[in-house]
Amino acid sequence: MSGSSCDDRADEVLRRQSRLESERANWESHWAEAAERVLPRQRDFQGAKRAGGEKLSDKVFDSTAPLALEKFAAAMESMLTPRNERWHELTLGHATGDRAGEEWPQAVKEYLYAVTSVLFRLRYAPSANFASQAQENPVYVREDAQHPAQFVPVGFVRLHDAAAGGAALPDAAGVADDAASAVTLAAVAGTVIDNYGSCNATREQLIGLQGWVRAQQAAWDRR
Repeated sequence: MSGSSCDDRADEVLRRQSRLESERANWESHWAEAAERVLPRQRDFQGAKRAGGEKLSDKVFDSTAPLALEKFAAAMESMLTPRNERWHELTLGHATGDRAGEEWPQAVKEYLYAVTSVLFRLRYAPSANFASQAQENPVYVREDAQHPAQFVPVGFVRLHDAAAGGAALPDAAGVADDAASAVTLAAVAGTVIDNYGSCNATREQLIGLQGWVRAQQAAWDRR
């Protein structure tokens, strides 16, 4: 590709971006109004800076909208990127040139399937924190290895691991449990977000299943 054609393509992309910015301009004020009442910390998502100490939640009258947003986000995640399903696959475009109209070889399809499997295995590995990082954990809990308060006590880790594994709770905490562990608050927040996200997603799926069962029962009763 020549330099001239690259420049033309770049100019085309910039013109399209400018056109899209103009088309969305009328919506930005509506989005900001909604954010002020539902997610105040994101009301300046367009990049505007606010003064320090400014009140953010003065237009939130109760918790109805923020709580509904959390449920909606969990439902959207369970539908768009369900953690227990392969929600995307790697594919190739249609063959062109001498191979136009031909099917790709089976070996190519198997390779793409294997690569997709690797992506999902790494994405949802325990140490990946994909789900929490895809949300907003870093906005609230930042990792700072120089700050001792960023590390939770050993006793907390023991208690958490015992409860998560269904084991008997450890004995009363001792002096050794007060020492800082190697687990950061950010890691704890990520784990909690992942767990709550899974619980909320499962809850929404169960609600949907209950609705389906009731609909089937009603249809059966009308027979």
